[in-house]
Amino acid sequence: QRAFMSYIENNPTYFHWTPLFKFLLGTGCRIGEAIGIRWQDVDFEKRMISINHSLVYYSTEYKDHAMCTFSISLPKTEAGIRSIPMIDAVYDALQAELEEQKENGFNETEIDGMSGFIFMNRFGDVPKPPTVNQAIRRIIASYNSNEILKAKKENREPIILPSFSCHHMCMLLLIALI
Repeated sequence: QRAFMSYIENNPTYFHWTPLFKFLLGTGCRIGEAIGIRWQDVDFEKRMISINHSLVYYSTEYKDHAMCTFSISLPKTEAGIRSIPMIDAVYDALQAELEEQKENGFNETEIDGMSGFIFMNRFGDVPKPPTVNQAIRRIIASYNSNEILKAKKENREPIILPSFSCHHMCMLLLIALI
């Protein structure tokens, strides 16, 4: 986790993914809960995050064409509706994202009457789970190639990141996010 996050935070190509990945690792939320989080679900004073819905991304047919779309769903179980305390890394990441959006604009996506989503892609829309997984694969490949070269120069074994997806991130235990 530390190697992955450190690489993202210090890489201008991937830096913009930092808030989402810190959120995923620091809360244990599922990807649909994370990309569905809205500013109104975050209480900075009490340092709590309310998980009360999820975004579901699914295939559908529209005018004889296959397409994918989002809809709002309740969490999978009643226990899925919960409040999560914000650890410092998540608090700092969300504060930084808020400042960034105050300067450059907020996500204006509306899904099933809901808006104010925190995380957005370069087009200002909610990120799609397959895109997040694709970014993870690119980051891992980039990190591993750099690490192999670096380890060779330093005459040591490389520390290779294993393949994983955003689904795996919600299952990882947070050891340290610094």
